[in-house]
Amino acid sequence: MPAEAPQQPAFEEPLDFFEVGSEEPGLRIYLRYDLFRALDEYAVRDTSRELAALLVGQIHESGQGNCIVVEDAIEIGVGDEREGRFSPRVWQHARRVARTRYVNKVIVGWYHTHPGTGLDLSQEEREVHKSFFPEAWQVMYVVDPVSRDRNFYRSQESRLSGVRGFRIFGKEAAALREKPAVTGQAPAAPPRNEEALRERYLERSLEKILRSQRRPPSRPVDLLIVGLLVANLLAILLRPAPTAKVDLSPLATPIQRVAVQVSGMTKRLDKLEKHLADLQVLDEQLAGPTPDVSATPGESSSPVALGKAPPDGSKEIVEHRVKEGDTLSLIAEQYYGSAGSSLVGALAKYNKLRGNEIFPGDTLKIPARDHLP
Repeated sequence: MPAEAPQQPAFEEPLDFFEVGSEEPGLRIYLRYDLFRALDEYAVRDTSRELAALLVGQIHESGQGNCIVVEDAIEIGVGDEREGRFSPRVWQHARRVARTRYVNKVIVGWYHTHPGTGLDLSQEEREVHKSFFPEAWQVMYVVDPVSRDRNFYRSQESRLSGVRGFRIFGKEAAALREKPAVTGQAPAAPPRNEEALRERYLERSLEKILRSQRRPPSRPVDLLIVGLLVANLLAILLRPAPTAKVDLSPLATPIQRVAVQVSGMTKRLDKLEKHLADLQVLDEQLAGPTPDVSATPGESSSPVALGKAPPDGSKEIVEHRVKEGDTLSLIAEQYYGSAGSSLVGALAKYNKLRGNEIFPGDTLKIPARDHLP
């Protein structure tokens, strides 16, 4: 619903005011002192339910921002949740009254009380403001009569947000209006108790506004957020480090295959070592106290002179046990009487030697000379 166009006489910004909070950038809100007191009295009249009113005054738009002067209010009824607390019919009636009663003023916003619930706006209030007060310069004045909190809200980027402060004007003019005229007859004394209570209530309210603007109160939701952040930090710090899991299944089969191969090689080495041990025992038995010269089994066992090769044409073979200092040339000289290179090579070839190297403990076969290759 579009708001009434701001049509009023030449605008004059109030000069007698005091600041509540700090100046809002791009917006100056002036609340008439008499209306400020009346709205506070209206709020404490009934703290068991919410109250609302339409705010009327003047608006001046300039390059430096908007200046809003809130001068009067029109009470409106607030229904229950079943009937709809803010029906269009209620606002239409209040607007007709405003157009009739305040011809040179415009509707600058609305007023709503939050008895004991703080100043946080509900979604319903935001929808009401968006539907019935769509102009960017229209404001909302919220009062909690229980906690003595109050503040204006403005629309910024399609969202209602609280202002940093506002101005109350006309207190000196109100004091002059309340001062009795000087006559020859003493004026009737006002009820001191009621007047003192009102003044003290207003002073405490203003002090609380200033204190809350300097140091905004902590809300339960703020404490809840801080508690959640601390709990989250402790959970991160005290959480045990996760156990690293490595999937070794791709390596399991190759490792098992290698293990089987190593096991097989170990068994074969054990068998080889046992076989070598048996051969060593057999060699020790064969290398018993036998003479250096003996006849080969199956051959003629006729005696042969010590250190002499069998005669030519004989099939006898003499075995010679190599001793320390023996060489193939000395052995050939001993048995054949000659150490020629061809004879030495034939003897090495007969014994299947690699070269002419022999070692103590080796056994050489000495055949007849005509049996050498």
